[in-house]
Amino acid sequence: MFNRKSKMKMKTKITVILATVLCCALMGYSQDEPKEKTKKEKSPKDFTHKILIYGSTGYANSIYDGINKSYLYKNYSISSALELRYAFFFAPKWGISLGAGVSKFAAKGTLNIDDVIPHYNDPGFDFYGEGRFYDLRYKTNNLVEKQQVWALEIPLQFHFEHRARTGHGITVGLGAKGYLPIISAQSKFPQGKGTLTTSGWEEFTHTLYTDAPHFGERDARLTPATVKLKPSVDLIADLGGIFSVSPKCDLYLGVYGSYGFMNVLPNAEDQKDFISSEPNNAFTVNSLLASNFLNEYNQYVERKNLDWKKTGEEWKRWQVGVKIGVHLFPGAPKKKTMRETKKEFYRSFSGRNQNADKAPVVIKDTVVNATYYVYNVSPDNFTKDTNLTSLEKENLAKIINALGSTKILFDLSSDVPKIENKDFIPAVAKVLKDDPSFNLKIEGYTCDLGSDTYNRNLATRRAGAVKELFVQQGVDPSRIQIAGYTANDPESKLLKNDDREKHRSVIFKVIKTK
Repeated sequence: MFNRKSKMKMKTKITVILATVLCCALMGYSQDEPKEKTKKEKSPKDFTHKILIYGSTGYANSIYDGINKSYLYKNYSISSALELRYAFFFAPKWGISLGAGVSKFAAKGTLNIDDVIPHYNDPGFDFYGEGRFYDLRYKTNNLVEKQQVWALEIPLQFHFEHRARTGHGITVGLGAKGYLPIISAQSKFPQGKGTLTTSGWEEFTHTLYTDAPHFGERDARLTPATVKLKPSVDLIADLGGIFSVSPKCDLYLGVYGSYGFMNVLPNAEDQKDFISSEPNNAFTVNSLLASNFLNEYNQYVERKNLDWKKTGEEWKRWQVGVKIGVHLFPGAPKKKTMRETKKEFYRSFSGRNQNADKAPVVIKDTVVNATYYVYNVSPDNFTKDTNLTSLEKENLAKIINALGSTKILFDLSSDVPKIENKDFIPAVAKVLKDDPSFNLKIEGYTCDLGSDTYNRNLATRRAGAVKELFVQQGVDPSRIQIAGYTANDPESKLLKNDDREKHRSVIFKVIKTK
């Protein structure tokens, strides 16, 4: 099928592709990841290794394109593919993928051709005991041809991804793919779908032959005509949206396009005549993929002086369509619930703060993308917070010192606070009124005696009672949040003490609002 020069070119291209892939893989695995003192949970966009699975379908051109409808009518021309790829993201938004896939091309055309092949050499025409040269007249009547091509695709593509804070985003891909037909292309002429009529005209004797056994009207040969197509390299591009389904999976919906700039039809020496005779005195209509049909069509247009447009005598494939798939993230951590995230933080925090049962804990908390993040700004490190101005650090120090000067406890089933030193209340209230960048959160707690429902209500009342003390000092009620927690809540880990009496308390938190 290939001459020696073609084989050498193909080997060179395959070698270049394999060398490129190997270099990319070695570069990816040789990168040193920075060591972190604390373990950081990754989101899907942080993962460098991904598995991409795609299915696609769309319109594809065929060798039927460009043929005048009076001569050949194209019914359809479609392609579909299934791909599996491995992707390595060497930067947060940039990656490269390599994979393999199987594609199918299918087309259908109806042929109504009335033409002559001049000086046709017919070795099977034994009217005088020898082969003859004559003008073969043939006509196809609504003859249906179906084409089918299966191929192996090897895509190599660069990717760009951009995600919003919700996890959804867009992705763009550019690259190339090897298109390698793995099964001989098949063209079928279904039985009962049109006929072929032939006759012969001999100019020398001015004789029209119609009564020979292989002349007349008959069905086309039902045996599929096959041909091996040449490989090609296609340019590919796609654009789509990525929708975060879970930390381990994205859904992809998009569009794609490709263009094969190499001619995939057989070389001229490998092509058959569109109409050929066989030893059994019969004519065969060969596949349009396998034959010199395009060349004969152009000769027909020129010979008949038609105003039809000639067609190119090669098949450069292009496709456009829709593409769906999934992106998988191997090794992605299981997404933690809000309760698990809180529990993990409070457990680790209470372990670091050895005086958690003696002094109030001051922290800053926010809610980002439905994930609860807590940042420790206790007295030993809040001064290093670059988000705070000098004045804010000074005011925060006053709040911390005042809150740390006392302890608030409650009797069993009581919401009346027992305060050792009530002087801290006006001190904190003054700072809150002078500096609107800080709000206060008061959390009430209970011991493990009693039901959860009763205790949660009691804890909330306890927080509300302490809030009222600040409101009486002129603090805007909207600037003080309250919450109630039981011994079964993860927040209770802050109270690192087995003494039930000390679990019947409140804890203060400072929230920076600007």
